[in-house]
Amino acid sequence: MKPLRISAAVIGLSVLLLLEGCTSYSGPAIRKAAAAGPSSAIESSYQQQHFEEADQGVRIVTIPTGARIKVDGKVKGNSPLLLDLPTGNYLIEAEKSGYRRASISLSHIGDEYTKVELSLKAIEGSLLIETTPQDAEIHSGWKTFTPGKEEQLGVGSYELEIGAFGYETERKTVAVEEGKLSRISIDLVPVPFVFEQISATRKRFDPTDPGTYGSVIASVTVSAPGDGSMIIVGQGGEIVAGPFPVRFTRSLNRIVWDGRDTKGQIAREGEYRLVITAMQGDLPLSVETPIAVDRSIDLRSRPVYNGAAGTLFCPLPPSLPQGSLQAGMIFLAHAGGSDYQIPAVASLRYARKKGEEIVISGGMIARNPGSDIPFGSLSWSKTLFQGEGNVVPEAAALVKGGYFHNSSIDPCTNFTGISLSLPFSLSLSPIRVALAPELMVSTERIGDEEEESEGRVTAWAYGRGAILLDAGPFSLAFSTAIRSKSLEKGVAAAWPISSGLELHWLLPNSITTISLASGIEWNPESGEWDYSAGGGIWIIP
Repeated sequence: MKPLRISAAVIGLSVLLLLEGCTSYSGPAIRKAAAAGPSSAIESSYQQQHFEEADQGVRIVTIPTGARIKVDGKVKGNSPLLLDLPTGNYLIEAEKSGYRRASISLSHIGDEYTKVELSLKAIEGSLLIETTPQDAEIHSGWKTFTPGKEEQLGVGSYELEIGAFGYETERKTVAVEEGKLSRISIDLVPVPFVFEQISATRKRFDPTDPGTYGSVIASVTVSAPGDGSMIIVGQGGEIVAGPFPVRFTRSLNRIVWDGRDTKGQIAREGEYRLVITAMQGDLPLSVETPIAVDRSIDLRSRPVYNGAAGTLFCPLPPSLPQGSLQAGMIFLAHAGGSDYQIPAVASLRYARKKGEEIVISGGMIARNPGSDIPFGSLSWSKTLFQGEGNVVPEAAALVKGGYFHNSSIDPCTNFTGISLSLPFSLSLSPIRVALAPELMVSTERIGDEEEESEGRVTAWAYGRGAILLDAGPFSLAFSTAIRSKSLEKGVAAAWPISSGLELHWLLPNSITTISLASGIEWNPESGEWDYSAGGGIWIIP
């Protein structure tokens, strides 16, 4: 019911403000006076209202603001302005550079509140800019001009910056005068073709990763249009791929290599050079950047639900390349009638270096009945070993600290405490099996154990497992986790068993992955089942 009460309050407040804004009534007579200057149309209006911040005086506002205000020829300040004037007749004038003066005659009663609004009309001229080339870009501050188009402008001086790809940028100052057309013509000077900069977003990549993650993208900045070519050179100087034609049609150009050699096969692991060449007349030019094919990289979005990256209920060894960042969120909703429970987790996953990841996650469990539950965690994982070959074993150590503001439930299997986990996976492409035993130490208790040994440090274990299928832009995974009771009582399962099924899809030609997920909590003792479903979104820039 809280959202309904808040919505009703907002609507009621909006109606009151609308009614207040529409209320006006007549007061002392106001006589409009002509503004200085020929054919000037003064737009002025008078409203008398009572406001909480002022119950008497003359409030003067102008469009635009910041106009200098005179009362009977004496400067009183800049608008908006509140003046305490005795009863009498006054001539109020507003002046601002670049605008026609506006004025109004006012009869004011000293103990009443009067609001005066004056609109100042801009003094304008026109400007026409012609350029060579005709598609040049013209800017003056935040304003953009179109070559060959006449523009109406306020009088004054304008600092113009004129530029075009392949030409030197030129700067001009032009004056716009009242009622006149100012015309200028600018011929930009062509510049020779040169390479200015080259960089790669990911210098290490795995061609088997899905979508854009399985390619290296080089950004090349040039000074002018031109044609060139790209080749991939191995460590021995041999050409591995290419040449591929390249056309430079803008200042910043994106050039992609998909990691395949001249025969269309995935290039071997190792270091390479991406080399781009072009001609400046008869002079050859080249620029290059180092890249590497690294099959150990697993550049896929992995959900963060249990405080670490991997699957819903089982973490995986770190796999992001150095410097990579994943951001995203996921939720699972369980509802029955008016009752609901919705855990939502937002997270950041960062690879400080290859084989080392830091994950920060936090969120809220919205529920009814009961109050909402905040939680958060920080985890660090490091690869211990990684094998090679057709069957690839990997193992890592994972340390996690978490806080969960409730001791009766544990839907994310990420409770308050400090834990050590040893994620292990075995990959037989495209199938991957993972196990992650976890030991947690905490002063909190869960569920039925809450009142026992309150405040004492205790330990329990999580048993986690998962099976994954990575197929191009799609990933499918099933994971499960079971918690033990406090180990001081021996080894015994604490129900329920938590399991999850998830599907992830990397959208075509993008860095965004969307997820669908479902969860099941099963208590073998009571035979109760709880189902939940939801989804998420992830990006790796």
